[in-house]
Amino acid sequence: MQLKKELEGLGGGGWFNKHYPAVPLALSSIAKGIKTPQSGVDWLMQSQAWFFKQNAFDFYWPVSELERVRKRLLAENSRSPGFARRLIAEWLPDYEKVMRFALDETRKLRDLSDEEFEAAVKELDEIHSRASYLPHLADCLLETGETAWIRAEISSAFPKETPTEEKKDEIELLTAPTTLTFVREEYLELIGIAKQRSEIPARELSTLLEKHVAKWFWIENNYRSRKRLDSAYFETKMNSLTNEELKTGLLEEKKRLEELRRKKLDVCRARSLGRKTENLLEIVDALAWLQDTRKKMNIAAAHAWFEVRDEITRRTRLSEDEANYLKAWEVEAALRNEVDAKLLQQRKQDGMALISIGTRLFELEAREASEIERVYASTPATATEVRGTVASKGKAVGPAILLLNLHAMPRVQRGDVIVANQTTPEYVPVLKKAAAIVTDQGGLTCHAAIVSRELGVPCIIGTKNATKIFRDGDLIEVDAIKGVAKIIRRAQEK
Repeated sequence: MQLKKELEGLGGGGWFNKHYPAVPLALSSIAKGIKTPQSGVDWLMQSQAWFFKQNAFDFYWPVSELERVRKRLLAENSRSPGFARRLIAEWLPDYEKVMRFALDETRKLRDLSDEEFEAAVKELDEIHSRASYLPHLADCLLETGETAWIRAEISSAFPKETPTEEKKDEIELLTAPTTLTFVREEYLELIGIAKQRSEIPARELSTLLEKHVAKWFWIENNYRSRKRLDSAYFETKMNSLTNEELKTGLLEEKKRLEELRRKKLDVCRARSLGRKTENLLEIVDALAWLQDTRKKMNIAAAHAWFEVRDEITRRTRLSEDEANYLKAWEVEAALRNEVDAKLLQQRKQDGMALISIGTRLFELEAREASEIERVYASTPATATEVRGTVASKGKAVGPAILLLNLHAMPRVQRGDVIVANQTTPEYVPVLKKAAAIVTDQGGLTCHAAIVSRELGVPCIIGTKNATKIFRDGDLIEVDAIKGVAKIIRRAQEK
């Protein structure tokens, strides 16, 4: 098969993989958008692969492509300082269109005629696709080499006489995120409301909560299912805040981040690290914000796609499960009963794939998808330890629990070492129970890195293969000082 040969040629440097609970309807527009170049920045990722099966998906990029785009981005930003921030500014209107549709237009879908509904879905597909091309710059910069290259680049700028421990501490400071994530923003805004409880009438408090709901009702969505939050949910969350949590707030957090930026600048100047290092830190901050804002957009967009799905099931004979396995551009045919429900059932059971090379998009079903996925599969690991980037310092020992999907969450016990491909916002309740966190993927600004620092939980990210090395019940020692996690005793050993 020619496609297989082309992919084997692209994968010589290995594959960057992400794994999520997800269905095609929520993500297919993104796959289409990433392979569609835009004017002025047509040199981004040239290949990607999305495999969907049984409400989960695996996503692959060639590592060589991530590195190529990263080098090009740094070169462009060096030739024209502020290049990355200008790209982001140009992208913002596309982001705002998706957010506006997701939070406002979806309320009107039920009242539309079939023809109007088709037009609305087409619009959502188009704006979501367009807004999905540029943000993957962030992955190219923040994920390649699991961000070890960023630390190495900064380290090389330090004077040779800098004491080793001082250098380590200052590099950790320089690589700490200075952007406010949208999950943190919601939490701090809720704290702001909670602080006013004793000062304002109940009716005014209720109004503030309703406004909070209107802004954040979608925040615990994922790409597999929707969870529409109401005022009762946020009121319960507000009432569970501790006195310690109520001491902080949005203003205090913004001041802390501003102070962190100032400290970074002080270190750069005190160590004479140069404008090149300052530019690197600026671009990392900008793309960390872009990465988080993209996630915010896609989770909100998932709400919109699940609203579309509900309308499809209301207007056709397709079930929810079947509609989940439509691609965005198949909705029109589905409304005309031109999509075979058995094909959609087969996609869920046996899999499907969307693979792009250049501007070509290959849509594969079942057997073809399984055959091509073998190109990306790695051989089983036999090692007993992994190494990665320290995201949150500390040491811990505990039994491993593989958190590969949401269904595994109830099995997490206090003191477990959570091992995941990566973490997402819906994992936060169980992350609070963890003795330590170890992930395959992730950069300095990934969800696991940010949450582990906030919780004070030892965390190692970017190990590449922790979920292949460790098994449920293995007793693991996590040294998040050296960046090593190793098996002390296999689960079956007595």
